[in-house]
Order: sequence, then C-alpha cells, then structure tokens
Amino acid sequence: MSDIFMNFYEDLLNKQTEAKEKIILDQLNEFISRGLLVIREGEKRLIKDKATNKFYITQKFDLQLRDQEYIERLEDENKALRKTLDLASDLLKFKS
Repeated sequence: MSDIFMNFYEDLLNKQTEAKEKIILDQLNEFISRGLLVIREGEKRLIKDKATNKFYITQKFDLQLRDQEYIERLEDENKALRKTLDLASDLLKFKS
C-alpha cells in the first residue's frame, strides 16, 4: 500500500477513535453529574525517581456505580424470580 493511502487510513482511524472517546467521556460525565457513577480515589503518593531526580504524584482511583450493592441484590432477586416463573411455567405445561 502506498504511504498516502496509509496516512489517509491512519487519519480516519484516529478521527474515529477520537469521536468514540468523546462519546464515552460525555456519557461518563453525564453519569457522574447525575450521581449514578462515583469516582473512588486512593491516597496521593509523592515519588522521586532516583535516576532522573524528578518527582511524580501517583494515585489510584476507580469508577463505581453509586448503588452497586443494591443493583447486585436486585439482580440476584431477579434470577430467583425467573427460576420461580420457569418452574411455574413448567408445572402449567405439565398439567395441560
């Protein structure tokens, strides 16, 4: 393939990736602003790189659904109800 085509192809891929990242960030911001998604932050740590004598700050964080435990409980209840409905449906089919 020619260099011109490869550059064109790479530009298209980069634009598509940037558009996808923007959509994801917009949706994350929406979830965070509505309080549905929470950023959990760990402690900040100051680290000195001995080789370069430069300082860095590191911090662990993650995204978590605000009501994750509640959602998991509802999912478990939903599974139990589905099993009950499946059994009831099987019994009705058996009696027919």
